[in-house]
Amino acid sequence: TYGPHIAALYASARAQASLTSLGHYFLSQDTLSMKLGLAAASYELVSSIPSILSYFGPSPASRKETWRAIAAHEEHLQTILLQYLSRRKDITVYGVKECNKDLRVPVVSFGVKGRGSKEIVEIVDGMSDMGIRWGHFYSKRLVDDVLGQEGDGVVRVSMVHYNTEKEVHDLINILDKVLN
Repeated sequence: TYGPHIAALYASARAQASLTSLGHYFLSQDTLSMKLGLAAASYELVSSIPSILSYFGPSPASRKETWRAIAAHEEHLQTILLQYLSRRKDITVYGVKECNKDLRVPVVSFGVKGRGSKEIVEIVDGMSDMGIRWGHFYSKRLVDDVLGQEGDGVVRVSMVHYNTEKEVHDLINILDKVLN
């Protein structure tokens, strides 16, 4: 994933007045947090926020530069994988085929002619510690109806700022073994 899954929600006073608690009946319903929260805050996630801010830098300018560097690195990683996949006649890459950070995030979905996505991922899992996945990823209608990949769905590879060029090349070597 791209980090801790933490969100903020705004609800108007009028909207809050119409809500009832999702949590325990005996808790106060005075605040939106008490109405929508099922328990206490995730202390692990909340305590990670200062480290995340530190990682991105102390100032808005440094944070902007960090994001720029992350995007450039992720674009480089996806370029390596997309170039490999596009050279293979048995692979269909779904989505934008260009290696451009302004057009796509570094998540690559593909299918292999005559092979199931689940089978490919399970073989890769058995041969390595790579974390690729198969399925529809909560986009079942898109995968089934638009891509025509009912059943196993697609193979998905996500590459983010903490992945290395070596890891992408290692994945390509493993895919070569699985697909040849």
